[in-house]
Amino acid sequence: MNLIKRISVFFTVTCTSFTVIILIYCALWPELGLTFRRVYELFAVCAAISLIIIITDFFRIQNLLLLLGIYFIETFATVFLLGGGILKLFPFNLKMLLIVLGMLTAAYVVVVAAAMANEKMCSDEINKKLTEMKKNR
Repeated sequence: MNLIKRISVFFTVTCTSFTVIILIYCALWPELGLTFRRVYELFAVCAAISLIIIITDFFRIQNLLLLLGIYFIETFATVFLLGGGILKLFPFNLKMLLIVLGMLTAAYVVVVAAAMANEKMCSDEINKKLTEMKKNR
């Protein structure tokens, strides 16, 4: 994967996951409101997850299910270590564990769907150009 593709993946994953997390956060805890600090902390977690995913891509894992599983475990670990441990975004108790796991799963599904849709659009565009090139021969 070249540098431009890695940057594209970084922004796609970060922005999509950040949007979903902000929406879920506002829906679950409207009384808390969003401070600039909280927004930056949530963005930092999303960006950290994106960086870890890009690093994992260097290993060129071919099995899609294994790769998605690894991504999910990395996402889970990052959310709990960085978000819960270092940034103290949530307390460590069973109720919050389940809530955060639900938020994480929802964001993960949306991000994977967005990434797959993006890949499909890119492959369709490439196939269209290849078809046009064949016609022009």
